Amino acid sequence: MPRLPPSSQSGLEEAAPLPHTIPPAADASASTQPSDDRQLSILSLNVWGLNYISKLRIPRIKAIASHLAAAPTPHYDFICLQEIWYESKDWRFLKHALATRYPHSKFFYSGAFGSGLAILSRWPILETRTHPYSLNGQPIHVQHGDWFVGKACGSVTVNHPRLGLVDVWNTHFVAAGGEDGPEYKRSHRITQAYELATNCRNSASRGRHVICVGDLNSTPPSIVIGLLRHIGGLYDSFLDSHPQLPELAMSLEPEEPLTRVGSRGSRSSSTHRPDPHRAIQELGVTCDSPLNTWTAGKKLDERATRGAGKRLDYVLFRGPVDQSSIPEAAESTSLTVTLANSASSSSRGRLACKSSSVVIVDIVPGLQCSYSDHFGVESVFDILDHTTTSTLTTAQADSTSRKTAQHRILTSSLHALAGGFAASRSNQMSHFYVFGAALLLAIGLIVVSIFQPLGGVNPVFVPLAVVAGWAGTTMLYSAVVWGEWEKRTLRTVMEMIELELNYLRLAQNGPTTPADAVREGTLF
Repeated sequence: MPRLPPSSQSGLEEAAPLPHTIPPAADASASTQPSDDRQLSILSLNVWGLNYISKLRIPRIKAIASHLAAAPTPHYDFICLQEIWYESKDWRFLKHALATRYPHSKFFYSGAFGSGLAILSRWPILETRTHPYSLNGQPIHVQHGDWFVGKACGSVTVNHPRLGLVDVWNTHFVAAGGEDGPEYKRSHRITQAYELATNCRNSASRGRHVICVGDLNSTPPSIVIGLLRHIGGLYDSFLDSHPQLPELAMSLEPEEPLTRVGSRGSRSSSTHRPDPHRAIQELGVTCDSPLNTWTAGKKLDERATRGAGKRLDYVLFRGPVDQSSIPEAAESTSLTVTLANSASSSSRGRLACKSSSVVIVDIVPGLQCSYSDHFGVESVFDILDHTTTSTLTTAQADSTSRKTAQHRILTSSLHALAGGFAASRSNQMSHFYVFGAALLLAIGLIVVSIFQPLGGVNPVFVPLAVVAGWAGTTMLYSAVVWGEWEKRTLRTVMEMIELELNYLRLAQNGPTTPADAVREGTLF
């Protein structure tokens, strides 16, 4: 996807609906009024707030609150947090500590223990939405915990005085599957990316500016990032503000070789280790950086070693689709029409990324540790005057390249999900076999406990039979309920992707239409 020029549904959903009459863009009080309404800034930070697991959680949360409250004036329009799991203490503390500067907030509930997502806003929140992802890891992988917490994406809608309606999406993808190896191992993350991409695309089709942030647990060359950029129509703010950076860069240019002279005059050359400071500034590294104290002692893979860390946290954005060019809008519900008309009439600007950088990289005073195991990402956008000239002509010029990129990423996603489907079927059969073995073992232990002559060992056989029965029941549940759930969900997403591919094949040689613009994000 081309970069912008520098500043010149599946799953259950929780929604707090908007009133049919959209209130005007609020004039914030002096304490919360943005210093420059021609700019919009946002922070994304994974706070690493796992209860009982994250080290120094409480003092770090307090330090994060102090850091965000330290600036003489409010610095951000939105603060998006991930992994803030302890809602009753950590979230309430942060919310209270920053209430003067960020009086509006939303904590997103999902799953058994919550999504760990929250958004603080300086602007009144008109609407919220929570979309739990259809696939969140496997319930049998208790150590990961993703299935129990219910990973999700959540959004808030605000009415900005210069932009109109703005949807801010916050998310945290599953980490299972890593970044290396076969793509099918990341099938759950790919389905999450596709769901988020369609949500962002739908927000834009309703006439809203879209900002999408979070810990995506994916590096720039991944299918996940490709789906968000090419299918969601989202632009990467860090790439836009660093035009010299290749789109798929994960490591710095090789350093000059260091020549060593041996004791007998022989010369040997080696390369310097990548500079972690440069990696943060030039690559946007946010995780596994040698400068992060929580990386010390952690076994890093080759990708993290070669790049002095990984870029896993992003701030993405796109503009709204012009509602007047989409006839289908007339068939929408009355509430949707009200929102669309409000957005069209109040959209007086468009976003252009001014700067994007990795922040909160220093050490917590007094603790001698980093604020989190991730660094934050800060992006600042200029709000440019709304241009009446349609960008459809420009979209037509590069429509072929856009559709080629979309076709490539959708095809790669389909192959990965097909591999995930085959792996799911294989796992299901394996769990059936384990269930059968556990059932036979439980029966055997019961029979042995009845007929063996030494009564003193019966207390040993009975607990073993109970454990075997419990394991068998768990495997039966995993095979029947979860196995079918996973396969059917993967099949559903594959069918959705196949429909998009069919659409692209039909439109490959045709002109760009308003419907294309919804998919490609070319109408701003």
